[in-house]
Amino acid sequence: AIDTLSWDFPVVNTAASAISQHAKDGSYVYGLWLEGARWDDQNSCLVEPTPMELICQMPVLHFKPTDAKKKSSKGLYACPLYMYPIRTG
Repeated sequence: AIDTLSWDFPVVNTAASAISQHAKDGSYVYGLWLEGARWDDQNSCLVEPTPMELICQMPVLHFKPTDAKKKSSKGLYACPLYMYPIRTG
């Protein structure tokens, strides 16, 4: 049932231009930006931005549906996603 689904957001270590097929489950998302942090490709984690770097582009994310019962959030950061530059709500 739909109420037992949750989402997982693994980072895809492939350039957006190299992805030629749609995801088997869910969707690939490209074009998100980080403010006040950057993605470290080597360690697969968020890190401090380099000096004078205000925004950084995120790599491709796989918005993947998962069973809510099996999802573990231990060790994960629940990061907010804003669709507009002004943070409200």
